[in-house]
Amino acid sequence: MDGPSPKWMDREHPLPYLKYLYETPSIPPPDANSHDGYALTKAVHARFIPLIRFLLVHGASPQCKKGLAVMVAIRRKDLTMVRMLVEHPKSTQKRRKLEDRILVTSEMLRMAVKCDARDIVEYLTLEKRCIPDMQTLRMMH
Repeated sequence: MDGPSPKWMDREHPLPYLKYLYETPSIPPPDANSHDGYALTKAVHARFIPLIRFLLVHGASPQCKKGLAVMVAIRRKDLTMVRMLVEHPKSTQKRRKLEDRILVTSEMLRMAVKCDARDIVEYLTLEKRCIPDMQTLRMMH
């Protein structure tokens, strides 16, 4: 190929390209967790919800780098994103509840307390039954 390679433009959307990569049988699908889950973490940092959903559907794990993507969502004080990363989507069928994608940790709770993300603190403690460690308890009072 002659000349410089084409570059991504800011106005171009990566999802059609990613869908092509994942849906073309002759191309081995990319690993959604390559580079320790960098793509998911970067999508969370950019608040790129369609890309986050796409990556999760295609096997991206919020567990990479000790839950870094979840920590980024907590720092952004975005409960919707935290839920999206932690929980599997609700099924329309009344079957058993799916396990969470990641087990919430006391470090996640501590981050939410530090960021004063009260809705996330409530979610982690009341819904996910995360027990705060002593350091986090002191910060809460």
